[in-house]
Amino acid sequence: MRKPLGGARLQSPHHVLTAIYKHRTVHQYRDKLHLNKRDILLGVICCSHQTGRVAVLTIEEAVLAYVAAWNENNITKRRTFIETCWADTGTITSNYVHIVGREELLEDIAAWRRDCPHDRAVFTSGIEQHHTWFRFTAIVIRPDGSTYSEALDIGEVGPDGRIIRIITFHGPLPPVPSTWPSNLTSREQ
Repeated sequence: MRKPLGGARLQSPHHVLTAIYKHRTVHQYRDKLHLNKRDILLGVICCSHQTGRVAVLTIEEAVLAYVAAWNENNITKRRTFIETCWADTGTITSNYVHIVGREELLEDIAAWRRDCPHDRAVFTSGIEQHHTWFRFTAIVIRPDGSTYSEALDIGEVGPDGRIIRIITFHGPLPPVPSTWPSNLTSREQ
């Protein structure tokens, strides 16, 4: 049992974070309560359902919820993740698609989960962030261990911490063209 906020005895991370949410944003109490990232993410989701509003997310919490949504086959849980981390009018622009809004994103994820229910999107880097911007790399793993859809995601969050845009680049960066001036490249002269 933890005793935060005036000594109230709270039984779970969900209860802890719901109590915290009434006073401040979640991440201000993370270290004091010794909560792990999963507890925090679940608490943020719990808070949003109990209060009808979303706690201010950190970029890490928003991105973890976003990637978790892509891996979730349960429609209700997937919607909860997206409602927690994604702005109503958030956009994704990639080499292949332009998605506008939460509902369109949920439809795109649902189609992928329907076609590839056992594939998993996983991080291949940490999440780098500054100001309201972030970036990370990811790849999709099939059950047999093969991979596809190597991606670099660059995104931005709004004032409430929800993601307002992601730009996705698929595949590795191209090599430096041999026709470029050598003083502008890392090629040896």
